[in-house]
This record gives sequence, structure tokens and C-alpha cells, in this order.
Amino acid sequence: MHLRIDRTLRDIAERENLLLALVPGMSRNAVLEPAFHELALLESVLLRSGFSFACEAVESREDLLATLRSRRPSLVFCPFPGYGPKGDRREVRECLEREGVPFIGASSPALELCLSKSRLKGEWESRGIDTPSSFRIRRTRTGSMAGFRLIANAKDYPYIVKPNGENENRGIHARSVAFDPGALLSSVEAALAEYDDLLVEHFVGGEDSREYTVAMIGNGDAALMMPAEISLKEERPIRVVTREDRLHNLTIASPVDDAAEKARLGAFARRALAASGARDYARCDLIDEGGRLFALEVNGQPKIPDPWFDACSSAYGLEREHYLAAIVVAALHRYRSAGLYRRELPSGLRKSLPVAVFERLTS
Repeated sequence: MHLRIDRTLRDIAERENLLLALVPGMSRNAVLEPAFHELALLESVLLRSGFSFACEAVESREDLLATLRSRRPSLVFCPFPGYGPKGDRREVRECLEREGVPFIGASSPALELCLSKSRLKGEWESRGIDTPSSFRIRRTRTGSMAGFRLIANAKDYPYIVKPNGENENRGIHARSVAFDPGALLSSVEAALAEYDDLLVEHFVGGEDSREYTVAMIGNGDAALMMPAEISLKEERPIRVVTREDRLHNLTIASPVDDAAEKARLGAFARRALAASGARDYARCDLIDEGGRLFALEVNGQPKIPDPWFDACSSAYGLEREHYLAAIVVAALHRYRSAGLYRRELPSGLRKSLPVAVFERLTS
């Protein structure tokens, strides 16, 4: 039975400010344990800023609706995709959208676009945004490989093999890069053992290339674009950032200080992020080869706080507590501009940010 929440958007606006963080059921799962330390930091920031904070574990749609009905939050933060650690990544946001509950971050359709590398690259190409050439390989229901002919006809070596529906460098290893047909077939077969849908992309990673990530906070023209250059702590024959590098802190993120370069990277990332539909906060990965920028992927729901986001934000004088507050400001201002949050932004949030940043995000 479909349960409707017994309140209206006007009720939300007139109640005490409450940010509700949602975590999946079975929330003591070891995989999720680190997130509670991060949510504790967010709680501390909000309590100092005049917001109430609550964290609830939800195991089903009915559980979520009951929680929303009892808590009646002003804003929801859902750092996890579904009702369980491996839940459907659309379900929580789709429910919030149907019920008219404001939440931080990308809409369900935008998040799906960000999580499909091939679809996002198609959107970029339609808008004239440079991205490396690529093709898809899939595993069929019978276990066979769909797209083998594409491998046989591939000419644009080297290639890198990535899961089509993952981010944060999941599924990327040193062996993911292939310089010849035999190596490519081996990389694809190894990846298909873990993932059903792959993106085979021209590898832009020569000696003259430089990799960047650009963190975004805000929306539209007012959004902050904050680039950092990404490098590895140890030299390798093939420079590719793997999931293990991210988990074990084997990368270096250096904020870009040069004003002209910051503007160039920010302008390119703004176009790439706009095409993705990301909002409030996101991160876009780029690579520069010979002075030409290529969009690689967008994380429409990046892990925060995070060392890469830390480095990006530091160029604007934002430490972790600042950029967490800034993300909340961005979301509240978006709903306020749409007439869905009718209160003034809490003065504590205003005071927690540099004046220029707050004015930019709320302009």
C-alpha cells in the first residue's frame, strides 16, 4: 500500500530546522562503519549552525516513509544509495522525490546518468564536450560477451577497461590498461568476471598528460568550481589511479593556485557538470593531454569528507567543516529559490562560511 506523509511542504518550512541523515538498515555493517565518523562531523557543524540533526537507519520503503512522517525533516542527506549496503541506488531518492521531501544532492535521474559512463559520455559528445573515444562490452544472460567484434576492430590503442556503472575508481587496476588486442581481450575477460557492463575507453595518459579533479559546491552560475591536480606518490610505468590507491591514500591532490589555469579547468568542468545534471555538490574528473582537456567522469554523489574534496576546497579557504556547511547552504538555497523552503537561512550557517563564499552560493 502506498503511504503518503501527512504533511505539506508548507509544514516543512514552518518547523524547526532538522537535517535527517539516512543510512541503510543493518547499519552496523563494517563496510558502513567509517561513515558514522563522517556523519558525526556533519552533526557537529550543523548543531553549531542552529540546525538540529538526526540519523536514522531504514530497511525498506515503508520504514523510510514512517521515519519521514515521524521526523518531518527540513532537509535529508542520503549518502548511501539504497535500503541496504548494496541496495538499488535509485530507490531512496525516488521515494523522497515522490513525497516532495527536500534532499541534498543530485536527483535520481541525474545520479543514474552520472553512474552510466557511456550515457554521460554520449551527453557530453552531443554538447561538444571533449571526452575520450570509447565503446561498450556487455555480458549476456547466457554468459557470453556482447561486443566481441568491437574488440577485434579496435584501433585507438591504448585502452582502459572500466565498469560502466561504478565510480570512485572501483574496478580499475593496473591491468585495466591494454596496449594490444591480446591484452585488451584479457582485461575485458577479467573485468567481466566482476561486472556485467564495461566501458572500453581510449587511454589518455601519456607522459605529457596531467589529471585533475574539480569539486563543485553550489548550483548554476553561482557554483564554486575548485580544481586540484591528482598524482601518485610513487612513479609507475603506467599512471592509472586504482581503487586501492584511493583506499590506501596513495595519491596526492594538489589545489590549483594559478588563476588562469583555475579558470580554464573550472570553465570546462562547469560545462561537463551541467550536462550531468549534478547539483549542490559533485566532483568531475578531467585529464589534460597536450593542452586539450577531456572529461572522464562525474561523481554525482562523492564521498564527503574526502581527501580529494579537502584539497579542492582548501584553495577557497574551506576546511572540512566549512565545505560541509556550504553544501547544506547550497541545497537550502536551491529549495528556497524554488519556494519550497520559506525560512531565512540560519544565521549560524551564514557565520560558518567566509562572507564571499556564502554570498556566492546564495546569489
